[in-house]
Amino acid sequence: MTDGFLLGIDIGTSSCKAVVLGADGAEYGGAERPTPWSTTSRSPTLDARDLLATTLETCAAAQYGIGGPIVGIGVASMAEAGFLLDVDGAALAPALTWGDARAAELVPSLAEDLPDFTAMTGLPVSAKPSLVKHRWLVDTDPALARSVGWSNVAEYVVHLLGGERVAEPSLASRTGWLDVERLDWWPDALAWSGVDATFLPPLRTAGSPLGVVDGIPGLEGAALTVAGHDHLCAAVGVGAVTADDVVDSCGSAEVLLRAVAPPLPRPRRRWAAALGFTTGRHVVAGQLALIGGFPSGARLRRLAALLGFADPRGADRNAWLGSPSAPPVDAERLDQWIDELTVTGPPPDAASAGQMWRAAVESIAAKAAERHATLIELTGPARRVITTGGSSRDALVAEARQRHLPGLEHRPVSQAAARGAALFAAVAAGVDVADAAALRPRGGSAGPEGRS
Repeated sequence: MTDGFLLGIDIGTSSCKAVVLGADGAEYGGAERPTPWSTTSRSPTLDARDLLATTLETCAAAQYGIGGPIVGIGVASMAEAGFLLDVDGAALAPALTWGDARAAELVPSLAEDLPDFTAMTGLPVSAKPSLVKHRWLVDTDPALARSVGWSNVAEYVVHLLGGERVAEPSLASRTGWLDVERLDWWPDALAWSGVDATFLPPLRTAGSPLGVVDGIPGLEGAALTVAGHDHLCAAVGVGAVTADDVVDSCGSAEVLLRAVAPPLPRPRRRWAAALGFTTGRHVVAGQLALIGGFPSGARLRRLAALLGFADPRGADRNAWLGSPSAPPVDAERLDQWIDELTVTGPPPDAASAGQMWRAAVESIAAKAAERHATLIELTGPARRVITTGGSSRDALVAEARQRHLPGLEHRPVSQAAARGAALFAAVAAGVDVADAAALRPRGGSAGPEGRS
């Protein structure tokens, strides 16, 4: 290996992952560390300094013993979460989680003031989009009114490492500020937030070279790029980058997604949103993506801990299996179990715990199948369905998904989103990796995607 190595970083809800790829596409190192959420407030928050420290720690562990330079770095992350910035580019406040619901009080105002919100952005009216979080933060803390910019998590980490501050389209699609059809900032949404176009950086596609790492030993001189939304990067990581493929990405949330060619007319975007699917830009230039998610991995991990299973992948299989005939339960009942077990502790016998676990797994698998059927209704038949992500590696979860989604393919990729980010690093660094060929824009290097 003489061309140097590529580092892919995926900053997810539960953990920060990093993988090191060679120019041959093989994985030479990897590491994972918990995402450093602070729980001192009513809802978890993420400090920018803690985030950078954890990211660098994860990268150092992934690089251990590889014996060569890092020539390119790509960063993917969860969407919606981001940082308010001052004139010097420093974070003024911690980031909120993507699921933080404290801004829900602003949702009626969003619906009334921006009746075309879903048609323009491809997002349902809710407290999730970044623009709602931004307005709630500023309304709650007047000192934050002096903020002059916003960056999503992956974008800000790239900036902290030495790269240009840009907005990547798949992450921008989750902010509520982007007109997804025109691929430009939507003036009405900016006005609702009390900002103008200078508040947001220029749009640059995943794989665009954004400068090099400055002053960080072991990473110095590596080309930097924002790889985009983690679930879409996971699709890249398992080689599912065309409209032929449906991807079931299993993280803290489970997401069913599919690439579609633009344009997608506004009535279809409204229809998709009514059925629980967002429309946004894909990390692959020139494509849109339909994404529909629901809580899964985080729910299963919480239930596993309450049932006394310390490690879902290492527990005694006999305790986990329960009866194959255990019926699925709905999400409301699953949440009731979690609330009850928090108070009462685990059931007194392994059989009861196994039955509850089997029913929960069946519930998640059935929900994934329902989401898949809706996506096919929206987009037409697909050639294959590919699953990836942490919870997909559990044997019982995988078996349940196979029954609910016959023909489901599992790709043996350790960290699909981080691998996808590393492939975009290859594009930015100009390294010839076969799996990155489909990511290179036609006619030159990555850069502004332009309007469709």
